[in-house]
Amino acid sequence: MVPDSRISPQLSTFSGVDGVSKISDAMKQQMAQMKLVGQVSSVYAPVAKAIQQNAAGMQQTLQRISLNAYPGLGLGSSAVEFVNALNNLNPMVGVELQNQISRIASVENSYFKNQLGDISSAASKVGFNNFSTAAFEAALNSIGGVQRAAYSRPTETPEYYSEAMNSPADYFDPYAQEISDVDSLHRAISKLAKVSDGSPLVWRGQGDASWGLHSKLFRHLMDQNGVQNPTEHPHNKQPYPTETQMVQAEDTMLRLARDSWRLGNMPALEIFARIQHFGGPTRLLDATRNPYIAAWFAVQECDDKTDGRLFALATTPAGGDPPHNLSLETQKADPFWFQFSDIQRRPLIEWGTGSRRIIWVPPVYESRIAAQDAVFILDGTPITTSKVLRHFEIPRAINNGRRQYWKRPDILAAASIYVKMSHPNIKPRSNQLGLAPTYNFRIKASAKESIRDYLTKSLGYTVAAIYPDLPGLARHVNQLTFSSLKDIEAENS
Repeated sequence: MVPDSRISPQLSTFSGVDGVSKISDAMKQQMAQMKLVGQVSSVYAPVAKAIQQNAAGMQQTLQRISLNAYPGLGLGSSAVEFVNALNNLNPMVGVELQNQISRIASVENSYFKNQLGDISSAASKVGFNNFSTAAFEAALNSIGGVQRAAYSRPTETPEYYSEAMNSPADYFDPYAQEISDVDSLHRAISKLAKVSDGSPLVWRGQGDASWGLHSKLFRHLMDQNGVQNPTEHPHNKQPYPTETQMVQAEDTMLRLARDSWRLGNMPALEIFARIQHFGGPTRLLDATRNPYIAAWFAVQECDDKTDGRLFALATTPAGGDPPHNLSLETQKADPFWFQFSDIQRRPLIEWGTGSRRIIWVPPVYESRIAAQDAVFILDGTPITTSKVLRHFEIPRAINNGRRQYWKRPDILAAASIYVKMSHPNIKPRSNQLGLAPTYNFRIKASAKESIRDYLTKSLGYTVAAIYPDLPGLARHVNQLTFSSLKDIEAENS
C-alpha cells in the first residue's frame, strides 16, 4: 500500500520494512523528547514487532497505535478506556503526541476507513483484543472535526467596533441577572448551581459593570497599542493584542526574571504568579472558587455610585469533560502555551477557542491565595474567524432588530479570553464549537453597602482577611484618608 499524499510529508516518505525502521527511530526520538520513554516502552516494543510482521502498508499504523502511549493506558485497557482517553486528551502531555493526533484527524474519512482493518489487526497482535474500530473512528472524528473547519481562516487584523458596541456592558447586560440586595445574591448563586448542573464554576467580581474581563497583561498591551475603549466612540480600527504579542511580552518578562533578577530555577508559572501578586502584568486572570469572595471584590473595590458585576465562568462546555489538570506543567521552565503560539495549531489543542478553559489552583506562594480560595484562568487570545463569530450574535434588542454578529474588536473589548454568554436562569445548551458558558450578574450600586455589610459581619470578609499580608496592608493604607491639619487643630482647640 502506498502512503496517501494527504498524510503529513514526514510519514509519506516511509514505506515497507525500511520505512518501519525509520518510523521506529523517529518515534523513539519523539518519545525521548516527550519524557515518556519509561511509560510507553512496554507498549511501543510489541507494537513495532507487530508492524514489522505486517510491513507492507502498515507504516502509518504505528503512528496510530502509538496512542497507547497516553499515560494511564496499557495494553489491557478496554476500548472504552481507550476512546475516553482520546476524547479527554490533555494537551500538555506533549507536543509530539498532539501532533500525532492532529495528523490522524487530518486524514479524510474515506481513506481512514480503509485503514481501520489494519489498525484493528495490529491492535489484536499486541494483546489489545477489545479494540472497537467503530468507537475508535468515532473518537478520532470527534477530535477537532468541527473546530478545524471553523478555525481554518483565522484573522487578527484590526477592525472597527460594531454600531451596537458602546461599552463592554453592551456585551454582558443582555444576559445579566440583577442583584439588588443580599437575598437576591443568595438566590442567584443557589439558582446557578442548579442551572449549571454541577459543572465546575470559577467566579470573579469587578467593582464597575462597564469594565471588560481582561488580564492585566492584555490591558497593558491594549494601552501600548493605542486601543480605544468603545465608550470613547472611536472611528478608527482597533489594534487589539494578538497571541504572538502576548507570548513575546511573556518571554521578555521571563528572560528578565531569570537573567537580571536571578530567578533561573523558578518555574515559569510560579514567576508569573509572583509577578501577578505584586501587581505586575501577566496573562493570569484572577478568580476564586468562592462566589461570596468574588462578590466581595465586586462591592468592595470602587465607589457605591457604580454598579458592579459578578462573573461565573464554566470551565468546560455544557455536558463537557473535567478541566485539564496542570499538575505536570507547573514545574516547567517555559509556559506550555509557548509551544502552541502558531495560530493554525492552537485550535487543535483548544488554546484560544474558549472551549476548555484551564484553571490553575496555585500552591500557597502567598497567604492571600488561600484566603481568597484563589485560582487563575488560563486561555489563549481568542481565535476569530467568520464561522466562529456566527456563534456570537448581537442581541437584536440592542441592535434595532437586525441579525448581526459581534466582530473581533467587540469580542476583545469584552474580554481577553472567549466568553460565550449564557443567562444564569437558563440551562446552557451545547454548541458545535464546544464553547464553555459564562454567566454574569449586575450588582446594583444601591445594593453594594448592604452586601458589603453582610459579607463583613456574617462571613468575616474584611480587607485584612482577604489580603492578610503586608502588601495587602500597604494597599489598604494607600487608600485611607488621614486627619487633616484643620481636624487636628479643631481637636486641640
